[in-house]
Amino acid sequence: LSLVLSYSYKIFKKTNESILSEKNTCLVIIGKNGKFRSAIISSLLQIFHDKYYRTIDGLNVLIEKEFNYLGFYFNNGNENNKNNHSLFILFLDCLYQLVNIFTDEFEYNQMFIVFLMKRLYDNKFDSFLTNFYDNFSKLRTEKSTLSVWMEVNDNKFIFCNSNFSFNFDKDRFCKFPLKNYEIFCLNNMKFNTDYYCKW
Repeated sequence: LSLVLSYSYKIFKKTNESILSEKNTCLVIIGKNGKFRSAIISSLLQIFHDKYYRTIDGLNVLIEKEFNYLGFYFNNGNENNKNNHSLFILFLDCLYQLVNIFTDEFEYNQMFIVFLMKRLYDNKFDSFLTNFYDNFSKLRTEKSTLSVWMEVNDNKFIFCNSNFSFNFDKDRFCKFPLKNYEIFCLNNMKFNTDYYCKW
């Protein structure tokens, strides 16, 4: 957890200083350990660079873009599924730590992250039932499943951070506060008792 956050933050600081300060520049992330691990780093970088992805609606877009559309195996009926669940939990736990350290930089709170972690396993929402986006509409019509984001929107007031402000036109590319990446050392990590101690 600490390594993923430190590594992502180092990349953010480097890209912030050079490549992405120029307009219309792309960054390609290729991981030797597979596309799903790259999705975690890519998602964290987008959260660091674009304040929109620190909103509830933005996180919805980010998860669908980086995990659902990419073909992340949320539920494919084989043993590899457990590893994929743990990768997605790793991403959500990284978010949990970021919200803990940079509270006012996120529209959502830690309860929201824990809510998503719990919904990953309850098989109630099509957002986490299938491995390809094409199957979502089929699931919704055949099994009457819902998107997890519908329940999120119904309970948004519970998940919102009242200290967060965001104006899409003015604040969109308001970057993450630059700090030393040592803030992600294990001593600064908060154990997620709301999730891990409930089982």
